[in-house]
Order: sequence, then structure tokens, then C-alpha cells
Amino acid sequence: MYNGEVAWEKPLGADLKCRLSVNLGQQHADGAWSSAYGYDALCSWQLHRAVELDLGYSFSNVIDQETGGSSSQTREIKSNVHLHF
Repeated sequence: MYNGEVAWEKPLGADLKCRLSVNLGQQHADGAWSSAYGYDALCSWQLHRAVELDLGYSFSNVIDQETGGSSSQTREIKSNVHLHF
């Protein structure tokens, strides 16, 4: 398996920062190579010096080389709460 990623991250204010990324690669499974790609978005909001919230979305797709269709897709909404002690 190999993969490349390009990402952009920037603060969008004093308490909010966001990151966008895209990736492309190939994987080898069951004796065959398959192309794969995906993208992610994640924003973090600093509510308090000890509390941070994350909200993100992720998509990934593996392409079947024989049919050209999708052999596996993943969509994910994720959130985290970080408490700093």
C-alpha cells in the first residue's frame, strides 16, 4: 500500500481552526492492485483553555480495477471532546 496526501490547515479566528485534505494511492489485496482516494475535513473549536471540540467528515473509496466501480466506500462523521488537565 502507498498513499500521498495534500492538506491545508488554517486558523479561522482566535478559537477555530480547520483542516482539509485529499489523498490518493494504491493498495494490494487478494493478488490485485486497486486505486484508492479520499478526503477529510476537520474543524476544532477551543471553547475554553481546557475544552476543545472537533467535528469532521471523512470519505474514502477503493476502485475495483476490473469493473472501474467502487469495491469499498467509507463515509464517517466524527466528533471529539478534548479535556486538558
